Amino acid sequence: MRLIDADDLLEIIEKYCGDYDCHDNESFDKQAVRMAIRSAPTITPQNEWISVDKRLPDKHAQVLIWSAKWNIAEAGSYYNKHFWVYNEIGDAYIADDITYWMPLSEPPDRDGRCGK
Repeated sequence: MRLIDADDLLEIIEKYCGDYDCHDNESFDKQAVRMAIRSAPTITPQNEWISVDKRLPDKHAQVLIWSAKWNIAEAGSYYNKHFWVYNEIGDAYIADDITYWMPLSEPPDRDGRCGK
């Protein structure tokens, strides 16, 4: 099984149907769906490290980062072409040699349960 992004899938189908008149022929609709599913990008599963050579996180998004220099994981964010780490009093520093990152999981709710 391969996880895919539904928004990306819809964009691919809409582009395909823009290039071809999908609504006049049912076989084109089926063909568009098959093509879109095959070409939709795979979602990175939760808890899977992403190479910075492959993709960078969204600007200012809080993520878990891996420093190859220090062999440590810590929370940080990416902007101005650097990964930044903040301490508890608000000081920040640029993290060295970041090679991988991953999205942070959802924080626990008020009752201490994880997720939404």
